[in-house]
Amino acid sequence: MDNEEFIRLEQLVDTLIEKYRDLKGKYRILEESLQESERECDVLKRELTELQDQRSEIGSRISGLLSRIEQWESEQGTGTGEQLEVQQEQEENEYVSESDADADFDFDTSSESESDLGSDLGSDSESDLGFDANATSL
Repeated sequence: MDNEEFIRLEQLVDTLIEKYRDLKGKYRILEESLQESERECDVLKRELTELQDQRSEIGSRISGLLSRIEQWESEQGTGTGEQLEVQQEQEENEYVSESDADADFDFDTSSESESDLGSDLGSDSESDLGFDANATSL
């Protein structure tokens, strides 16, 4: 082997060592990023568990309140719970029918001309408005 081949071999080894160091540095960075992501994931899991527990507790408390209200209503003997449900259903049905009516509303005013509209507005006479032009003011 001559000197040129040794120089070339040394350059290849140096290049390999440099690439190895770069890859090792990138690996450390990725490993740290992964650990940080895992820590964040653990924190989010704990928060999710806490929120689920809170939600469950709130649901239980609401259920208890509703039970107490129903018990009170039954003790009162008024039957307002059933009446309230019927009223809510009626309101929902009215809302749905109003929504349907609004959807069917026709904005077409082509049958009336602008002059017809103007004459309708101007058709109120002074007497129709309760105004007497001959009356004297105080």
